[in-house]
Amino acid sequence: MVVKTSKEQKRTEKQIIALLEELGGGQVQEKSFYYDGDAIQIPRGMRLEKAAEALIAEANAQKEIGTYEKRYLYRPWDGAWCTQNALRKAFGMVRLQGKWGWFGQNPPELITIASGVNETVEVPWGDFEVALIDGVVFQSSSYNDDERGTLFRLRATGPKRLERRIRGVFELVARELADHSLYRGKAFDGQESPEFVDVWSVDASKVVYNQEVYDNMDASIWVPLRHSKMVERQMALKRAVLLHGPFGTGKTLGCMITGQEAVKNGWTFIFVRPGVDSIYTAMQTARLYDPCVVFCEDVDALMEDDRNAITKLLDYFDGIKSKGAKVMIVMTTNYPEQIQAGMIRPGRIDDTIEILDLDQVGVSKLIQLMLPEEEFSPEIDWETVFVASQGYKPAYLHEMAKRVYLHRLRRHGETYETYPIETNELVSAAQSLRSQFNMQQGAKGMPEAERLDQALRRSVTEVVRENIDSDYLAPANHG
Repeated sequence: MVVKTSKEQKRTEKQIIALLEELGGGQVQEKSFYYDGDAIQIPRGMRLEKAAEALIAEANAQKEIGTYEKRYLYRPWDGAWCTQNALRKAFGMVRLQGKWGWFGQNPPELITIASGVNETVEVPWGDFEVALIDGVVFQSSSYNDDERGTLFRLRATGPKRLERRIRGVFELVARELADHSLYRGKAFDGQESPEFVDVWSVDASKVVYNQEVYDNMDASIWVPLRHSKMVERQMALKRAVLLHGPFGTGKTLGCMITGQEAVKNGWTFIFVRPGVDSIYTAMQTARLYDPCVVFCEDVDALMEDDRNAITKLLDYFDGIKSKGAKVMIVMTTNYPEQIQAGMIRPGRIDDTIEILDLDQVGVSKLIQLMLPEEEFSPEIDWETVFVASQGYKPAYLHEMAKRVYLHRLRRHGETYETYPIETNELVSAAQSLRSQFNMQQGAKGMPEAERLDQALRRSVTEVVRENIDSDYLAPANHG
């Protein structure tokens, strides 16, 4: 640890103050004179008596307490994070002080926010003071913007003579947000207080799609992320893409790969989960941190409460386009038939990509990726293997790879590694799963269980009908 002498410390403090005042306005015109660093310059020809009167008036004004404010187009926790980092960089290991109260100095409120995947940090919130700006109370807070949602605000109350230092702090925070935002270019979810998403938990090299599917996803989603400037020359970077297909075909894996491509290429990535995150809040955040990809999983869930939800979402998305934001939205669904036909056209949804079952090339590639240490016979008939595993989703192929190992161990014992994998072993493993696969397909075809509200409605209807019938059939009482 380097210990500075008192002279070095004072020199450093003077440099910091000079920087703050320069950022806060430099040469600031004050009526008939202006400040230039530590000096005050008076216009040539001004009578000394007049200058003295102006200086006395300004000296009295400088004793006044003023309130200053700076609003930032960033989320509140981003602002709190960057405020702390900006002050540390400017002042060194600064100790934030709380506001003085009746019983002494209260410590500043600290809130815990996510700062990375499985990482948190405490940042100051509310009132606090900063060394070298004595007598000024800063306050971090939030305010609501009708179009952008909840945003960050920094206020300060203190002597007018320190206005330039205060505004210097505001500018330091603005620069920190622009250069080192907590969220811009990162992957996180759509909560009000976002959690970061580990998009690297998926090994993209081991994700296999039907070649046609991969080519379509690459061209429509990932190429605009990798080659943004080139694409922008020909078309807007704003795109709406719908991925659809049955369960287990890899839509969520596509989400993680999209997140990887986004972060690698400087795009922000927001993952919206059904029933957990607000898609509309996520879209507002996307405008703040563009270029941005919003990945909305199971978008059909929006329509459970509002049949026109997707229409409203796309209307909102079109509004973003008119403001020139670089925002892409990728939506997934297992039930494309529930989406209104009018929405599925270029200009509303720019591309729809069906996640098809794996083709023969995809099946052979995935099996070999799942058995990387095994040696495959060059004589394997992959067409026969493909037929034996017809209809299997990746989850079944993963189980099939496990069973290949068991079949080989059964056949060769502990020396199985000395023998290459043969066609019949792959086929046997595939066939051993067929009964389970057929059972699942049969279960899928069964009618869905009656919902609670439907059951209650049916029960009430039956009771009412029985009462009406009994009243109608019962003999009149003339007694």
